[in-house]
Amino acid sequence: MDLFAALTLDWQANARADTARRSVAAWGEAAPLLAGFDTPGTVVAEINRPGQPARSCALLAELLVIARSDPMAGRAVLQAVTPGIRRAAATRWGKAASGGPWRTADEIAADAISAAWDAIDGHAGQHHPRPAQLIVRHVEAALRRTHHRWINQTKAHRPLHQVSALPLPDATTSQEEQAAALIAEAARAGVIDRPAALLLTMTGVLGYPATEAARRLAVRHATVERTIRRARRAIRIWLGLPDVTGEVSVEDGDHLLSGLAPRRYQVGEPARQLHPFRDESSQPPRTWKDPHRSP
Repeated sequence: MDLFAALTLDWQANARADTARRSVAAWGEAAPLLAGFDTPGTVVAEINRPGQPARSCALLAELLVIARSDPMAGRAVLQAVTPGIRRAAATRWGKAASGGPWRTADEIAADAISAAWDAIDGHAGQHHPRPAQLIVRHVEAALRRTHHRWINQTKAHRPLHQVSALPLPDATTSQEEQAAALIAEAARAGVIDRPAALLLTMTGVLGYPATEAARRLAVRHATVERTIRRARRAIRIWLGLPDVTGEVSVEDGDHLLSGLAPRRYQVGEPARQLHPFRDESSQPPRTWKDPHRSP
């Protein structure tokens, strides 16, 4: 099953829950245009109904505003624009299949979905007259940048430093750049695959919690944790480090494992650093908050 099909199944299951019905009622109170719907699924179906572009844009615009304080609204926005995201991924895949950074359609789908979430998070709470166009164009631009970066780096015979449509922040530290480069090099060498490299970059460099990475890529949390754990073990073995869980000191020669502070998300109690290649499954769970969301 491809990622877009999995995304739809996840949506169908969650959109029928009682909490989802309560969310729809709250949407109607916040925005009269969204009143009268029974479930999030009916809202998305109305947005995607052909022949009413003005109404579709208006409904989606209201959802994007509400997404600032309601995650279900953000998920509904993602589902509503999924057809456009799928087309953007298919178009870029057609250009990159014979030579590009993605080895499978699922890899480019993961990057496309992640870029869409970035656009939704970045514009949640804002009113845009054409929100679907805004999000899909962001996805297209992210995929195009990733593809062009791969082409330029291949021509220059430079190592691939980025593994997804999630670029490092402008204020990237030297340590983060080295960690991202090492993850990419491990993917190029076949030590880990691109989905594993994407997850390591999201959780170990950009600071996404594993639960958020699972939500953004529409995969099970247990699958994310298992993939990260196996990828960390593979990289430790590849680097010639002891295959054990725990701290790896700078004296062992691997200064990249000394820890990276989360960048995109603010981690709550207890505040601590992330280790891209260390198995942290034995650590106590963390709480986190998205700085783009209201308290």
